[in-house]
Amino acid sequence: MDPTTTRSYCLVYFHTGCTGPRKDLDLMQKVFNNSPLRYRTNLKALYSVHASRLQKFMAWWMTVSKVKEVKGKVLQYNSLSQLFEKISPEQLQVPQFILDFDYGSRSSAASADL
Repeated sequence: MDPTTTRSYCLVYFHTGCTGPRKDLDLMQKVFNNSPLRYRTNLKALYSVHASRLQKFMAWWMTVSKVKEVKGKVLQYNSLSQLFEKISPEQLQVPQFILDFDYGSRSSAASADL
């Protein structure tokens, strides 16, 4: 990752399909605290997609109380279409199960609106 972090960069985190016990809720904080300074400094944005409410809360808590240098850099999205407004789909290799999940969740939301 060193060549990437010598200039401004973005990370995309897919929380898609994460279930089960949440043993390490402060994982994001640990990653940032243990990363070299240049990684944290050059991070332009961390895009989180399909996060649970708990994950969204933990990310918010981290940015306001623990790792304030990433405040405003952690952006939460409920769908790939929201992410693709910021990053071109051609720049990412999104696994098929994430595309399927996103399509299914949008279909479920649309049918619930009827």
